[in-house]
Amino acid sequence: MQDFAAARLDELFGAQALRALAQTPDGEIALQALKDGATGDLPRDPAGARLVLITRTGWSLLQSANLPGPAISLTREVAPAMADHPQLAHLRLAAMVRSPDRAPYLHELARLTAAAEADPHLRAALQSIVIYHPEASIQIFPLLDRSLFARECAESSLLDRVRKFSEEGGPAVLSPSLFTTLAALRGTPADEFDTLRRDISLSRTVAGYLLFVRADLTHLSLLADRTPEQQHRLHNVTRELANYARLDYSRAQAAADRGQNVLIADLHAGLSLTSGLGIGHIGLPMSVVAAAAPANVPPPDFHIPVGVPDAQVRFLKLCKMVKAHPRVIRIFPDGPFGDQEDFEVLGRRVALGRGAPVLAWRGRAATFVPRSRWTGSSYEIVLEAGPDARDYDDGDRFAAAFFQCYLDHIRDLVLGPPIDMAPNGGFWRFFQ
Repeated sequence: MQDFAAARLDELFGAQALRALAQTPDGEIALQALKDGATGDLPRDPAGARLVLITRTGWSLLQSANLPGPAISLTREVAPAMADHPQLAHLRLAAMVRSPDRAPYLHELARLTAAAEADPHLRAALQSIVIYHPEASIQIFPLLDRSLFARECAESSLLDRVRKFSEEGGPAVLSPSLFTTLAALRGTPADEFDTLRRDISLSRTVAGYLLFVRADLTHLSLLADRTPEQQHRLHNVTRELANYARLDYSRAQAAADRGQNVLIADLHAGLSLTSGLGIGHIGLPMSVVAAAAPANVPPPDFHIPVGVPDAQVRFLKLCKMVKAHPRVIRIFPDGPFGDQEDFEVLGRRVALGRGAPVLAWRGRAATFVPRSRWTGSSYEIVLEAGPDARDYDDGDRFAAAFFQCYLDHIRDLVLGPPIDMAPNGGFWRFFQ
């Protein structure tokens, strides 16, 4: 390793490329960030130094400074011959997907997908992007599914494609520090670490791919006019997905049949996100409290997209609604939004939102936590019963019981079978 000063940018990239980068406002910002980053350690090999410097600077622009435009310019302009390197392509797409205008992202994703035909490393990078951003990618679902995931088995079943991940492995979508932390907490022997990492990664890849598939099914179901191919895909894949991730929501249905509010306290784990959890079949109005929840839905449904300016006003309105008429509420207490309370799980701080027990108490709801478990050939998703607010005469006691139940599920996930984990944000951020 060698300490490269900013003055050596000319040697790494050439004066002409640096001048070209500085031709736009985004490029100027990128160039300044590149100069700042060039003072750190870099590989001795010039090509390796260029790659490390661009990726390190680009992710800093994107994640620390929230500047996707300069990150995009950096990956394209300063070293054009490296622009489609898997790491730079991944960085560029991660920046482009942040724009509300999906067209440039989809165009670039389609272009790179064609280029990935002969490059397995680029293909893995694109798989990772699609798994992280399924909703943003569904407009070109057939191309991506065929070229990135199905490949030689384009006519294969959903189960065949999932099995392929197990045989060949999937893209790297999780932080290495997560594996290290979990291995330490679980007391995993060194010779079993690779197996732990493989099974956790496989669970996340499968869950991410199924989310992509489900996003496509949702998109197709909303189309007024479907082609015969789309209708065939909607019918067949819906059936395959239901068979692969079998759902038991009988306990929640029983609560709804009693005329009770149903609160589903979901986790950013397992395969519950790939399922509607029976909400559409329970027969009650629906409220989803989540970052991706749509703001405008026809009544009596009422959602809260957390993080929006009027989220608190919507929450207070929902508190009144659950007292008036029963409904199903799906909420993610382990998400980063709302009023938070700190707890401890296995010696790690875990923050949970207070909104779920408040809503459940106001509506005297029966609460449930979705858990998915691998059976050896498919997953079983069960809505596990939590505390019932009707059994308590004090809101604080109920909230304490609710949080303890939810924390117990987190602990069970962390210490349980790796193939059931499928980490996807949420509480996992406290374990890396």
